[in-house]
Amino acid sequence: MSRRDLSQLPRFYCGSGAPLPDTAFVALVPGEAAPLLPVSLPDGLKGAARRKVAALRLRDGAGLAASAAEVHPFLTDAKASSTWDRAVVAASEALAGWRAEVTGRPRARALALLPDYLDLPAAKDIATLQMRDDRVLVRLGLSDGFSAEPPLCEAILRRALAATSMRGAVWIGPPSPGIDAVLAAADVPVCTEAQGLKALGLAVPQAQPVMLDLLQDPGAEAQRLQQALRPWRLPAALACLAALTFGGHQAWLGQQAAQEARALRGETEAMLRSAILPTGPILDVRTQVSRALAAAQRPAATDSGPDPLRMFAATADALRAAPDGTEVQAVAFVAGAELAVDLTLASFAAADALLAQLRARGFTASLADASALDGEGVAARLMITGWEPDQ
Repeated sequence: MSRRDLSQLPRFYCGSGAPLPDTAFVALVPGEAAPLLPVSLPDGLKGAARRKVAALRLRDGAGLAASAAEVHPFLTDAKASSTWDRAVVAASEALAGWRAEVTGRPRARALALLPDYLDLPAAKDIATLQMRDDRVLVRLGLSDGFSAEPPLCEAILRRALAATSMRGAVWIGPPSPGIDAVLAAADVPVCTEAQGLKALGLAVPQAQPVMLDLLQDPGAEAQRLQQALRPWRLPAALACLAALTFGGHQAWLGQQAAQEARALRGETEAMLRSAILPTGPILDVRTQVSRALAAAQRPAATDSGPDPLRMFAATADALRAAPDGTEVQAVAFVAGAELAVDLTLASFAAADALLAQLRARGFTASLADASALDGEGVAARLMITGWEPDQ
């Protein structure tokens, strides 16, 4: 069953004591135990590295050990796989209990495990609210949400509306006067049914595909891939041995091709002597031709960008003002005039601060890679692709 069909499935609340449905279902957990939290991530981090850094920052911020909590990236669509900046955090022990409750039983087919606030329909810039068992579930637009008891919900909602603009709000079921007062103070029109939003010309919340499932361990994908490849180790080794044997049998067929290659090389060298490399030995055709062409084009390119030596010197001067704990490991030109700087820093915040310093000095700089070291600190690579010196 596809993710878009989940809205039609029955719901089961973990810990409710109710019997499991006999058909496929969606399991829900209290949103207070699986909050959706923002996380600041450096530019350029993608995939597993982005998830690893997000988990490190959120756990460090809460003072949790790596084994104490799981961090699940929250995506509103597949295109956000490299730009997400929010994650659901839940205690590992609680997750283990929820998973055991909804899996491993006859006819129990939990297709997803979600915080209950993500079960609400949503629309951009619209707040969706629902009272469930003396608790309030809130969805703010497409990318935020939470669950709380009414007094705490009022405080959280008041703070959220101060930072996020909502064009309207709709209740599913009976409203709460105290929460309506918070919405009114923020000038958010409140409707008790979808038709009210339509009359205001606003979007009506719909069931949204959520690219998140707490049934799955976020770090288990690599382990599953490794286990899947393990049975293929022996066949792969035998295949390599067969290839080597076949290669030995075919080696003698290459002798004639080698003679033809030598003849072709002679013709190529003669052409290069007449057109590009009139003197000196020819050792590496590709490298020598590239250098000769670059040398021929260099006079015309001097006005199109900064002088590499001046940019190198300016970079070295800027790095002297780097945050404390920064150590430069290597500096090298790559891809022409781009400068790669490998360094270690005290934290990811120090990497962001160094980027800001470089950009303030006229450098076009970006963070190409960053990862936490086993002990303390961060290893990072900065790419400097341009520099505009102060006139």
